[in-house]
Amino acid sequence: MAGPSSKKGKDSSGSSGHKFQVGDVVLAKIKGFPAWPGVLVGEDQVPEVVLSEKPKNTFIIRFFPKADYHFPKASDLTLLTRAECKAYAEDTHRKDGELKAAYKIGADPDDWISETDAVVREAEKARKEALLEEEENEDQLAEDDEEPKPKKPASKKRSAAPAKPSSSAATKKAKTEAKDAKGAAPRKSVGGDDEGDDAELDEATKKVKGWRHALQRAFLPKGRDPTEQDVQGQDETFTTVENADITSDQLKATKIGKVMRKIISLEHIPTDDVHHFKERAEALINKWSSVSQPSAAPESAAEKKPAVDGDASVTKAEAGAETNGNGDADVGDLTEIADTTAAPVTNGSD
Repeated sequence: MAGPSSKKGKDSSGSSGHKFQVGDVVLAKIKGFPAWPGVLVGEDQVPEVVLSEKPKNTFIIRFFPKADYHFPKASDLTLLTRAECKAYAEDTHRKDGELKAAYKIGADPDDWISETDAVVREAEKARKEALLEEEENEDQLAEDDEEPKPKKPASKKRSAAPAKPSSSAATKKAKTEAKDAKGAAPRKSVGGDDEGDDAELDEATKKVKGWRHALQRAFLPKGRDPTEQDVQGQDETFTTVENADITSDQLKATKIGKVMRKIISLEHIPTDDVHHFKERAEALINKWSSVSQPSAAPESAAEKKPAVDGDASVTKAEAGAETNGNGDADVGDLTEIADTTAAPVTNGSD
């Protein structure tokens, strides 16, 4: 569809009576800015993040020369001919600058339109591949959390109802992205980059997540064992992670601990005899466990003392109140590998 339409066709016609359509070179008025030339493009020529912000009954203009986007109404548009654009661009009395460069493109826009269309396609392809990779990464890590449940014997009177499947990481991510996209302002650039869920992370956490992705791609390629080429350069990644002060919140948000645990479980890692990846991964897990877990209460606190002056004594259970409900410290994805089982306290009678 070339643009907005109505039964009378007035919505797609400007003051000159011209019915605007995709491919028209136009001059668009934007409140607070000088009128600027660009080309009207179709919905299939813009990034999804830009298209999601398009109001009803508006066109999409891609401005010259930077390929920014706007959504004007027909009343805000004036048709430009190539001859008019050429005359403006060649006028020696006009100052050189972006506006003059924009008119120069308008005089012969075909190559520019093709090039920017190609940029949009490549950017959208890369964005979708990144989303797919992220979903696969989340699904791969989620497999660690899934424990097989014992099968219950079927009743003779009634067969056991199948367990309700839990939501996959991809489904949760899709819901989050849909919610974020609804209220997100468009990036009015030709690439239409969208950070998605990462927009909620601070810069330090994004770095940790980037390290996790690098390690996961290198050591945990889907459907095969890692090769020497895969792990090449990961000694530097490990060194960076080892030197970083990663917080408990960052561990939970990035799940880098799960990747380390999977690296430890690998039977063979190329060049591990040189770089000691498994040993270093285990050392990091131990380091993060101590960072994430609260300090154990002293043994004397386990014995409840009588109240003095109305103040209740502190028990071991109260001292470790920050738990996940099962008596274990809430340390995110490290609880599966950390030995948090406390030795039993004897009362001296044994």
